[in-house]
This record gives sequence, structure tokens and C-alpha cells, in this order.
Amino acid sequence: MLELALQVAAVSVSGALAPGPLLAACLAAGARGGARAGILVAAGHAAVELPLVLALGAGAVTLAAVEGSGAALAIAGAAALFVFAAMHARSALLGTEPRIMRAGGPLTLGILLSALNPFFITWWLTIGLKLVSDASAELGVAGAPAVFGMHVWMDFAWLGAVAFLASRGRRMAGSGGRRAMDAGIAALMALAGVWFLAGI
Repeated sequence: MLELALQVAAVSVSGALAPGPLLAACLAAGARGGARAGILVAAGHAAVELPLVLALGAGAVTLAAVEGSGAALAIAGAAALFVFAAMHARSALLGTEPRIMRAGGPLTLGILLSALNPFFITWWLTIGLKLVSDASAELGVAGAPAVFGMHVWMDFAWLGAVAFLASRGRRMAGSGGRRAMDAGIAALMALAGVWFLAGI
């Protein structure tokens, strides 16, 4: 179990700490709601992640599921990222609250930016699938839940810490800093969308 936990922790870093739309959303939510907002983003992310991991463990989802749909997933994810980037760019220009923040808050952001993130889906259908397969070989039906438990704490710790730091930075920077943060978030989301399209 210790060896498995260390393997999951080491490999999970490539997913949990990866820059991308979820991190950008966490920065935006955290700047306004502190660590609690980051925890809610992580909870929305976990709500998408748990059924996916359990489906992998049950054999309901395999690598074959992405062979013919990788391009479509990348295009859909990039389109969503460009929309969110436009929302944050508008916020930066006008000094207003991003519409995505008003639409449902950090929990909804966590759900949407996980379900529409092709990097996240592909990570679990490739790297994550190997972890789940190894764990299932050792632990049987408990393998997938074990991998989820060993992985998900990183999401909560990382996103909570990022949100806390964002809130501290916002208080220190004032309104100009908030606009700069929204501009940076818009740029990060747009770059992630371009990266998704470049991988087609």
C-alpha cells in the first residue's frame, strides 16, 4: 500500500499541479472568496473525477474510448476556454465581476472546467488508467476508490492554497491589481485553448 500511495502521489503531481483552466478559475474565485473558494473549486472537480475513476476501475471506460474522439474533445475544450477567456478579458477591461463567477460560483466552475477539459479527461484515460489498473490488480474492487483517495487530497490542498494566496494578493494589489489578475487569467485560459488545438 505504501508503494502504491507513493506511486499515485508522484504521478498525480503531473495532473493536480498542472497549469490550466482549473488553476485559472481557482485564482479568479480565490481572489474574491479566499481558501474556501478554492476548496469549492476542488469539490466541483472531485464531483467529475470520482465517477470517472470508478468507471475506469469497473472497465466501463478504456483507452479505446478516446481513439476516435480526441480531436472533438480538444475542439470542444478549446471553445469553452476561449469563451471563459473572453469573459475574463471583458472583466479586466471594464473592472466588473466575470460573468462566469456570477453564473454559479466556484463549485460550478470546478465542475464545468473539469468536464470540459480534454487534458483532464485524457490524463485519466492514459496515466490515470495505469494507476487504477495497477491498484485494481492489487486491491480488487477497492483499487479505484483507493487511487481516488490517494489523489484527490492533492487537488484540495493545492487549489485551496492557490485560492488563499490569490485572496492575499488581491487585497494587497487593489483594483488595478484585480484587473491585471483578470487579464492574466484570460491569457492563461486562451493559451490553454491554443495548446489543446495544437495537440490535434
